[in-house]
Order: sequence, then C-alpha cells, then structure tokens
Amino acid sequence: MNTLVIADLHLRRNDSRKDIIIDFLRNIATKFDRMIILGDFFEFWYGFDNFIIPDYKPILSEFAKLTEDNTEIIYIEGNHDFCLGNHIKQLGIIVKEEKYEFMINNKKFIAVHGDTVNIKNDKFYKILRKFLRSRFTKFLMNTVPPNIILKIADKSSQTSRKYLFKEHNLKQIIDSFKEKKNYDLVISGHFHCNFSYNDFYILGDWSKDYNYLTIDNNGDIKYNKFTL
Repeated sequence: MNTLVIADLHLRRNDSRKDIIIDFLRNIATKFDRMIILGDFFEFWYGFDNFIIPDYKPILSEFAKLTEDNTEIIYIEGNHDFCLGNHIKQLGIIVKEEKYEFMINNKKFIAVHGDTVNIKNDKFYKILRKFLRSRFTKFLMNTVPPNIILKIADKSSQTSRKYLFKEHNLKQIIDSFKEKKNYDLVISGHFHCNFSYNDFYILGDWSKDYNYLTIDNNGDIKYNKFTL
C-alpha cells in the first residue's frame, strides 16, 4: 500500500492557501492508497457537536471524495486539532488520538503528531494537554458560543507558535523517546522541519515549502515538496 504523509498545514480561516491545499488533495493525494495526517491540519479544530467552521467545509468535501474513491485516510490528532468528533469520522476517516501503527514489507512503523515525543520532559505542556482534553473542557466548548471560542483560539494559537519555535535539541528528544525501540521507523510532525535521525523521520510544515512524505511498498521513505 503506497502511503502519503502530511503534517502541520495549520489551515486557518480565510487562509490564502486553501486552493493550493485543494489542488494538492486532488492531484497528489488521489494517487495514493492511504493518506496519513500527522495532526495540525487545521489551525484550530475542536469537535463541536453542532458547528463546523465554514471555511473548512471545502476541505472536508475533498476528504469525502478521497474516502469515497477508496483512499484510506488516517487522522492523528495534533495539539491544534483534537477531540475531532463525529463530523470527521462521518467522512470515513479513521481518527487516532495518539498514534497509528502499521506494517509495510515487514517493517513496523509508528506515526505520531509529535507533541508527546518530549512530553515527559515538559511538565507544563503535559498538564495543559490533559486539561484541554478533559470532560470539563469538552463541556465548555459545547456551551460557550463558537464565535467566542474562535476568538480565544486565535489568541492561543499565537502563543502556541512562540512556544513551538523555541530551540529544540532534536537528536536528544529522539533519543529519549523510549517507544522508538518497539518500532523499526517513527514518523512525526509537530517540529516544523524536515529532519531524520536514527530511523526517526520528522516532517516539515506547509508554511513555505509544502512538504510531504511518501512511503513506497518496500517501506522506503522519501521527502517531497509540492510544486505549484
């Protein structure tokens, strides 16, 4: 099964890249049997019970077309898009909260968003992540009017980006990821750069270079850039 992997598109409301993303889904994703989304496809997505951000609907329509054409879509929740809810699942998308494990040519893969790779050494984020996924937060999200939630999300996204782009020793982070020993290869997003080390592949974002990974039927990984 040939596989496409994308991560960290951070699609926003009124995003000028929306047509480019649709073009990518129509002309690249359709060539693959499986597409793995490593989270943060959307700048903000929370699984509201009765609300979908209007600007996202054209993308969701493209997802539906892909699954209807038998492209398997695996969506691993990120730190900007989680508690995805039934709106995503109803499109035929398989949602994973933490990780996705799969085999290709006797190679055991694990795909993660990446925000939990260093979580043992980041106590603040560990507490924040647990709170954001709590029942209390879910209750608030479906009680407070969506327009207020979106204003809060816009401000928190700016803070998140500053927190993300601090200096990281990626080799040290990878070496400390104990779960790596259970797999032949690890694929991650979140750190917004292309970086490979010790059978651990980090995929860059879509901010500038439109990065994506491909995995062929032999289990070989290749970095790619979508050209317009």
